[in-house]
Amino acid sequence: MLCLRGIPRFASSMLSPFELTASIALPLGCVTLVGGLFVYLFVIRPATSRLRAIPGPKSSHWLYGSRDQVNGSTWTDGKFAEPQLSWVKQYGGVVCYREFLDTTVMLTDPEALKHVFNTNGENYPRAGPLDNFYVTEGDLHTHQRKMLLPHFGFYRIKDFVNIFATHAAELCDELKLKADQPNVTVDLYQYFTALTLDVIGVSAFGYNFKALSGSSPIVEATNLLFQPPSAFYEGGKILIPTFDHWPLPRLIEERKAKKILHETVDNVIAAKLKAPRDVNRPVDLVDLMLDEKPMRSIK
Repeated sequence: MLCLRGIPRFASSMLSPFELTASIALPLGCVTLVGGLFVYLFVIRPATSRLRAIPGPKSSHWLYGSRDQVNGSTWTDGKFAEPQLSWVKQYGGVVCYREFLDTTVMLTDPEALKHVFNTNGENYPRAGPLDNFYVTEGDLHTHQRKMLLPHFGFYRIKDFVNIFATHAAELCDELKLKADQPNVTVDLYQYFTALTLDVIGVSAFGYNFKALSGSSPIVEATNLLFQPPSAFYEGGKILIPTFDHWPLPRLIEERKAKKILHETVDNVIAAKLKAPRDVNRPVDLVDLMLDEKPMRSIK
């Protein structure tokens, strides 16, 4: 009885040839699939791309390409405009390089820029998942341009000169306080960023961020969104469609920052629509757009 009982238990623990083959084929298939994907992305696709004819530097990293070189260069290290400046001197006005899975063509030649942005603009789609003036195509882009360009004519732009002058004077006052102190290093990039934010806020939709005078939730939200993400977050956004909704610390902070900015803009526009314009306040871009007749929806 012991032997009879033991035989079925031993037999039942053995895998059938089909089960054994399946247990080996599954991981082998996954390895083959991943390996084939890597070969295609990093060997076959670059070798068959028409962009390979454009001169450019070799990738400094097998996975990230030249991304670290391009994104790692800042003015603080004393090498700003590198490596792009050296590439232009070495390869000319059209340079091709790889950033992760994307191939970037950098144009500095005036004729090439004219060809892409002016002469044959419709043949070069504007990259990006956003829905705004900079990335829209065709009739929608034409409509948006006709609506916006009249507000950037000379007779309109001159109305914004006082806004620029006021905030430039405020910047000078802030820098003078620093200049009067001995042996003080000033981060001008930070100040010019704050100046730009204040000017855009007032001239575009009549909202003073007060970035030069101090910090605020809106300024902090803007600074967060302007910070370049790490390679992990950048790769996740490229490869995974739902990555932006993951409960990761950086993504959670980005969603909070976007919510703050969207609510601020919505509140400003709602207030403009609800109350008559204050004649003592400078006219901003949203005021001009809201004056369009017939009224159009603004995104």
